[in-house]
Amino acid sequence: MLKRAAILTLPLLLATGCGGLGVGDYFRIEEDNTWSFFVRNSELNDEQWTLSVLDADDNEENQRGSLYWQLRQTYKDDVNPTIEHAANLRAFNLSPDYGGQGEDAVPVAWIYKYVNTEEGLRNENFLVQPGTESDWSASWEFTVRESFDFVFDIEMAYETEPIQTSLGTFEDTLAVTRTRTWSSGGDPLLNVRQEWWAVNVGLIRYIETGADGLSVEGVVRTTNFETE
Repeated sequence: MLKRAAILTLPLLLATGCGGLGVGDYFRIEEDNTWSFFVRNSELNDEQWTLSVLDADDNEENQRGSLYWQLRQTYKDDVNPTIEHAANLRAFNLSPDYGGQGEDAVPVAWIYKYVNTEEGLRNENFLVQPGTESDWSASWEFTVRESFDFVFDIEMAYETEPIQTSLGTFEDTLAVTRTRTWSSGGDPLLNVRQEWWAVNVGLIRYIETGADGLSVEGVVRTTNFETE
C-alpha cells in the first residue's frame, strides 16, 4: 500500500533575541504512525490511549480524504478485567488537498466541523498559518446547528513552558485549545480539549475536560518512529 502523509511544516521565525516556532513537522501525520500515552486522573480501570494515522478506508463511518486520524482509548471492565472496552476519544479524516488550498499551503493545524450540504453532514477543515513573532497566536470560532446549537472556539498559541515526557522535555510547542459550548435547555455546557504539539514528534500532551469539570490527561510515552 502506498503510504500517504500530510506534511505540515513551519517556517523559522525571525524574531531577534528570543525563541520561536522551529523548522520541522509538528504533526507527523503519516500513514501507520502511532503514539502511545500515559493516562492520568482516569476513573476507568487501566485506561490506555493510542493515537494512530490510518488509511481513510479504515473509518467505517466516513471514507473521505486519504488519512484517518484516530485517538482511541481502551480500558478494562470493572467486574471482569479480562474484558476490554474501546472507544474513540477523537477521530476524523484528513483530505490530501489541505482544504482546497493545495499542497503548497503551509498549515499550522487543522480543525474539523460538521456543516450541512446536499450530501448531508460532512467534514470541513480550517487552516491557520503562523505569524512571524515569537508570541504568535490565533483564534476563531464557528457555530454548528443540529438538534442543539454548538459553538466551537479555537485558540492556538506558541508556548515555551517545559513539558516532560518519556521522550524528553519539550519547551517549544504549539498549544491548541478547542472549547465546545452547547445548551440543552439549561445552563450552557462546556467541553474543552487541549493539545500540545512538538516539532518532529507530534502530539505530546492531550487534556480533555468534560461538562462535569473532570479532566483526564494523556502524556506521550512511545512512538513507532524516530523523533530526532
